[in-house]
Amino acid sequence: MTIRFDNTIQDAMVYNEFCHFNTPRLRKRYLCARWMMPLFAMSFSFLLSRLLDGSHLSLSSYVSILITGALITLIYPYLHRIGIRQKVRAQERIGGLQGFLGEHTVTIGPDGVRSVATIGQSLYPWNAITSVMQGKDQIYLFVSEAMALSLPRRAFADTAQEAIFLAEAERYRAGAVASPATLSLTPTVSAVTNEAPKTPISNAPWWSGQTTATLDAEAQNRTQRHGG
Repeated sequence: MTIRFDNTIQDAMVYNEFCHFNTPRLRKRYLCARWMMPLFAMSFSFLLSRLLDGSHLSLSSYVSILITGALITLIYPYLHRIGIRQKVRAQERIGGLQGFLGEHTVTIGPDGVRSVATIGQSLYPWNAITSVMQGKDQIYLFVSEAMALSLPRRAFADTAQEAIFLAEAERYRAGAVASPATLSLTPTVSAVTNEAPKTPISNAPWWSGQTTATLDAEAQNRTQRHGG
């Protein structure tokens, strides 16, 4: 089955948000920050109140400290999303999303998943696909813990075609896991599967500007240099 679509900057934002909120390592980092920030703010407020009011704090001071922590806990997810979107836009400005934006063609078959973009193409065998996930706006074929090929759900003609795509992807992947030796790897496949996972986004902080889409572009560039 072949699916064609155009990726936009909004798709890049949705993709990176999904990875940060749903993949194990990035989600753990997000949750730690979400709870550590309120604790830090409450501790700072407590020390400041002690400094201003003396050794005995009033009831209103304790209430203010608790409200501060609660507010930060509530607004942190929105602040986190804003940070992700800012980093994605920064990557777009320096040309770091060339491998993600624009026209794409994704084909799934017995030999694997072939992704063709404007700057090159990649072929991933099914034993390199670690999971298939369905989000609100996109479908993700993960090739590492936090790097995936993403397909916008609008690219499918209807929900029936989308269901067929997911069923075929899971069937091929299950077959590869059951009998990995049956796959014949080409030089292009080796270039992708051996190099791309070495620098997953999960090894870099989200605030560093090294987005998943950027790493995908780097993997595709390496594929071209290896004859892909």
